[in-house]
Amino acid sequence: MKNLIHIFNLLVILSTWSCATKPESIQYGKENCSFCKMTIMDPKFGSELVTDKGKIFKFDDLSCMIKYMKMNEENSVEYQHIVVNQFDKPSELIETSKAFFLTSPKYQSPMMGNTASFADLKVVEKLMKTDTVAKKQTWEALLNTLK
Repeated sequence: MKNLIHIFNLLVILSTWSCATKPESIQYGKENCSFCKMTIMDPKFGSELVTDKGKIFKFDDLSCMIKYMKMNEENSVEYQHIVVNQFDKPSELIETSKAFFLTSPKYQSPMMGNTASFADLKVVEKLMKTDTVAKKQTWEALLNTLK
């Protein structure tokens, strides 16, 4: 009987480890956007939400993710991770809290959010010198701008 209790406890511990709340890579050309339902194709603009319960929502454009978040505000969903692809390093995800954003017509994203994400502020500043209409954005500003 004692062995059964130990096995049960071990199974409980293992099952909680398997419910990790972390982002996963987006399968481009195979998965659909959780908001607009279009196939996610461009690895420069993908984004992802991971709830505190481990549910993952994937998006083809930052604007789709923000619209989805706004649409679900009343549900009081807590997000463990809010990540975006890096424009200059396609398919590499970065937390929005660590990202720098540029909005410009130059960044023609799938749903016309036209916002690119970067991990390095120096890259953003360099790009702003060559793109005079580019606007540096914070995550908080994007939440209020993209609707």
